[in-house]
Amino acid sequence: MDNLSDEEYLNNNFSLVEHSSGIVDIRYKGQDIISLKNYHTLQKIFPVLSAIRGIKDKRESYKFYQNHSCQFFPCHDDFSEEEFSCLFCYCPLYHMNNCGGDYTILNNNIKDCSECKLPHKEENYEYIIKKLMEENNGSKQRKS
Repeated sequence: MDNLSDEEYLNNNFSLVEHSSGIVDIRYKGQDIISLKNYHTLQKIFPVLSAIRGIKDKRESYKFYQNHSCQFFPCHDDFSEEEFSCLFCYCPLYHMNNCGGDYTILNNNIKDCSECKLPHKEENYEYIIKKLMEENNGSKQRKS
């Protein structure tokens, strides 16, 4: 038996995914086990799982977004769906030569970022904002 606290056990094994339609999926180890039409029903039926909601709400929501209704979600096959963020669906650093991501230049001089996961990781939010602000500050200095 694991020596995990209740919170660690819930956090390691269960997750909630809320869709824009209002449907909430409960997942156990990444597999959907139930979908409910609203969160209040979920709280009444599964009070222990409502604790997950509190754990997951600690995430800084402005840094992470998932679009489960997108036909391409998740657009990278080798990426954990639970951790895949759609916030920067189209990378705002694409136009930069030193973006920090994993890319190649094709024979036709097109930048191919299909292997890059940088914009899809929540922990890279600050990096992306910093790069954009550096670029913006640099363009302001050039104009003055």
